Amino acid sequence: MLKSYVGLASPCGLEDFVPEHDLSVSVLVARARRGRSVCCWAVLPDDEALEVGQRLAAGEPAAALAHLEATAQEVGQIFPSDLA
Repeated sequence: MLKSYVGLASPCGLEDFVPEHDLSVSVLVARARRGRSVCCWAVLPDDEALEVGQRLAAGEPAAALAHLEATAQEVGQIFPSDLA
């Protein structure tokens, strides 16, 4: 089943990855403002999302981001103005 997720990506890879929710989006956008990262949104199958999470938990942020980019059905950046 496809679900939407939000994440925080930086030059080092994926920093965070959680199911999409109003609160999670607000928190990640705020974190993105403070650093060199961007908040992103993605739609992907459950099993691929699980793989992204496992790679992130294993300390492989670059591999997690690469897998997210390779398997997402839709992906895009969330801008602070999108929350207004």
